[in-house]
Amino acid sequence: MSQPPTGPVSPRAPPEASRSLEALRSLVEATTGTGQGFLEALVVNLTRSLGVKHALVGELSDEDPTRSRVLAVAWDGVLGAPFTYLLDGTPCERALSAGELAYYPSGVADLFPRDEALARKGIQAYMGCPLLGPGGKRLGILVVLHDQPLEEATEPRTILTIFANRAAAELAALRSEDRLRDREATLRYALAAARMATFDWEPEAGRSAWSDGAAGLLGLPPGGFDGSLEALAAALVPEDRPALAECATAAAEGLKDTLELEYRVRTPDGGERWLQHRGRVALGPDGRAARISGVLADVTERRRLEASLQHAQKLDAVGRLAGGIAHDFNNLLTVIRSYAELAEEELRDLPQALELVTPIREAAERASGLTRQLLSFARRQVLSPRVIEPAALVRELGKLLRRLLGEQVQLELDLPDGAWPVRIDPGQLEQVLVNLAVNARDAMPGGGTLRVGLAAQALGQAEAAPRLVPPGDYLAFRVHDTGAGMDEATVAQAFEPFFTTKGPDRGTGLGLATCHGIVTQAGGAIWLDSQPGRGATVTFLLPRHTGPVGQEPARPPPAAGGAEVLLVVEDEEAVRAVAARALGLLGYRVLVARDGEEALLVAAAAGRLDLLVTDLVLPRLDGHQLARRLLEARPGLRVLYTSGYSDQAPSAAAGAFLQKPYTPGELGRAVRGALQGAAPPDGQRG
Repeated sequence: MSQPPTGPVSPRAPPEASRSLEALRSLVEATTGTGQGFLEALVVNLTRSLGVKHALVGELSDEDPTRSRVLAVAWDGVLGAPFTYLLDGTPCERALSAGELAYYPSGVADLFPRDEALARKGIQAYMGCPLLGPGGKRLGILVVLHDQPLEEATEPRTILTIFANRAAAELAALRSEDRLRDREATLRYALAAARMATFDWEPEAGRSAWSDGAAGLLGLPPGGFDGSLEALAAALVPEDRPALAECATAAAEGLKDTLELEYRVRTPDGGERWLQHRGRVALGPDGRAARISGVLADVTERRRLEASLQHAQKLDAVGRLAGGIAHDFNNLLTVIRSYAELAEEELRDLPQALELVTPIREAAERASGLTRQLLSFARRQVLSPRVIEPAALVRELGKLLRRLLGEQVQLELDLPDGAWPVRIDPGQLEQVLVNLAVNARDAMPGGGTLRVGLAAQALGQAEAAPRLVPPGDYLAFRVHDTGAGMDEATVAQAFEPFFTTKGPDRGTGLGLATCHGIVTQAGGAIWLDSQPGRGATVTFLLPRHTGPVGQEPARPPPAAGGAEVLLVVEDEEAVRAVAARALGLLGYRVLVARDGEEALLVAAAAGRLDLLVTDLVLPRLDGHQLARRLLEARPGLRVLYTSGYSDQAPSAAAGAFLQKPYTPGELGRAVRGALQGAAPPDGQRG
């Protein structure tokens, strides 16, 4: 089996076969361990058994195959520190590229001059055997080095090859263990990031296993959860325990192939967390559950988002109803206010009669305020948004708020310099703040403090999603009172329309609902935080605006008459009559029609027509369609649209717009402005 040596043999050395057998025996006895311990014992005992100076085991990196990372090395028979070296120009590179043992019995430093370490350590002889894994994949290399020439013999090669195979197996096992540990660590990190835990339950055997994050999800300290069904039930709020028991029993008896349940647990701070328990049921031969495995997930945020969406949908539905009511009510108020204003003009010289009419007009104006609140809540009010400095607005409004709050309530303003500008209708922002101040005053009948503050707030995706707004920069308005506060059930209903705690004689229940509509229409969000005995804080956000601050709009010109011919189209007879009367008193020649088809006939019979005044919602032919048809025949015709809805307002290029309810004076100014405005250009009419 042995071959004669190619070099001189020392007369003191034992026969080659006997020496190799002894070396192999000592290596086997010294390397009985596994893993890293085996590799370290191997390199130390290779130096002793083969009589060489140095030995090492190197591992190839999947990320950088040009380098080898030494896992174990023995210098002069003593373990050294691991290191990494470049393979380029080394005998190891030659052995790895050939995929077989490389043997250089002498002069190796001269053969590989680019490997400076060989010359630096005075290496003369080299033997390296690749470590091959499954499929011949190169995992690393086993190397022995000597500072003297080595006898070229078969047995040392055989020994090195045998232990290279063993080292390759250990290296493959170490890699598998590392990958397993990496996967387990990745799974732990992923479960922690997703706020999830895994479980494995064997009902018949009474065994269960949970991942490390289960205790934290259940609101228990580390080590405070033993994995039993009893301990799980104890962590739940009492109301949810029966549902857990029922679900677990049904799954264990094989009555369902999945386990799915949501329940609540108490958090360390006294709050609640929603968890979802989901698993698959594996049935045994007896038809009962042999194993149930799955995950426990924190779904609190999902629940919160669902609740926010449901609340928004409910408010939107009620808002559409409120908007419809406000539209019909606006027609009635247009008639009442218009006739009251016309009557006041006629009765100016009859004080006793005037006293009977003026309260009618004032009551109608208060009713108009109510419809504005309904439209604000429904987000269908005509707005005049502009970029404003909120600190200046709040500071000026503070004078009114102090009178509104009375002497027993102190007003504190926290208005930092340089507060971000926002874009909103100033009147609507004032309405929000006044509504909140009134609510706060009523919550402090014995006196207290109302604090209004501004602060910059940047929302990321996680903070913005529950508020149903996009991420970005917002200006936060915080209105805090020191009143009695509210319980959780009251807070949940606070923004619902017509909900009030003030009693039927003190409130309409539209204050916070209106605030919600205004803030939402401006692209922001609003919410309420309160606890009994700890006051209440309403926070609302408005998007930061980076444009220039606007100026106060100019006052509209006074109503003026004229001799033009107007066509008034309105399906509500009373509104049509009062509009025609008011415009007739201003000197206009007024034609009327009750729908779009009739308006076309009236216009066709009229020789001259200067302005179309039309409601947007009409039978048979709506206002836009009517205007488009008339403009085709009369390109110079001006158009004034009217409606109770802001979302029906046309673009400025399509025509002027007047929201209901309006007074004769407002109608007169709108007509004059429409007549003096430019005609809509081609392609933008109607």
